Amino acid sequence: MRIEFMNEKIEAIVDSDEDSVTKFLRLINLHKSMLMNCSNMWFKDLQVHAPHCLKKFNDVRENKLMNVLTRLVDQGKKEKVVQNVPIQILITALLGAIDSVTKSEFILNSKYSFHDAIRITSDIFFNGILTDSGREKFANTKKLFENVL
Repeated sequence: MRIEFMNEKIEAIVDSDEDSVTKFLRLINLHKSMLMNCSNMWFKDLQVHAPHCLKKFNDVRENKLMNVLTRLVDQGKKEKVVQNVPIQILITALLGAIDSVTKSEFILNSKYSFHDAIRITSDIFFNGILTDSGREKFANTKKLFENVL
């Protein structure tokens, strides 16, 4: 039920008329709001008591991320805010980075929350792939979400 709700929210953001940078920041905000009640202990309990649920969560997250990121990168390239690099490499690198810092093992063994891990990784990654105008758009749009991010 929660997965379907998240999928609907994600699709509404991705299908909106907003620019790709704003969409990405909205997705981070959505994840934060959905995971506010998911502490590191919750992930540990899930790992211990319901590993099948954690696996489903990770599988859905990975599949959805691939689809959403591909769409956002394509849009960003059309908007000329994402550099023209091979999309397969770009998406694989971003997914690998996000996957590494959002796995329950990392979250449980670090001082970072799930949201912090995504936010920091996104900042690092997107400030590296965006063009000058993309970085400017990212910085200006991020200001709108300062209290959220």
